[in-house]
Amino acid sequence: MERRNGRLLASVGLAAVLVVTLGFSAPSYAEKWTPVQLSVFNPVQAVPDDWCIYGLRLNVLYGENDTVAGLDLGIGANQTTRRTSGVQAALVGNLAERMDGVQAAVLFSGADIARGVQIGAVTISSETKGLQLGLFNFTTKAKGVQIGLINWIEEGWLPFCPLINWNF
Repeated sequence: MERRNGRLLASVGLAAVLVVTLGFSAPSYAEKWTPVQLSVFNPVQAVPDDWCIYGLRLNVLYGENDTVAGLDLGIGANQTTRRTSGVQAALVGNLAERMDGVQAAVLFSGADIARGVQIGAVTISSETKGLQLGLFNFTTKAKGVQIGLINWIEEGWLPFCPLINWNF
């Protein structure tokens, strides 16, 4: 009997620790979120596009969510309507309102605000803090470096420069 009560008490204690730990690590009690998202194309995905993903999102053709923090992988295109933190990688392209980390795609990487590294045949942002690496790199404002065939920093000291451009 004591052994059974000890196991029950241990199980309840472990469950309480998990609930408290997960509860405190959750971004907001009002925010809808999940640690994993699987998407064929929006709206054919495990959770709706207004949810936040804190962990892993896997997209086949196109995935869209509010926020992704962690690893965002896709064959087609990945999009976050608010923020991406971590790594966003796709064969076709990536879009984010704000990107903090690494954004890499074969064709296109785009963000309104990009902080970190953008990689793709075409990289585009309104504001860049970090590195843009691609054939064609475009940004309005930059504190960082662009490496590519065509580099454009609209509000830079030298707006256009082939091969390498920078502004600090």
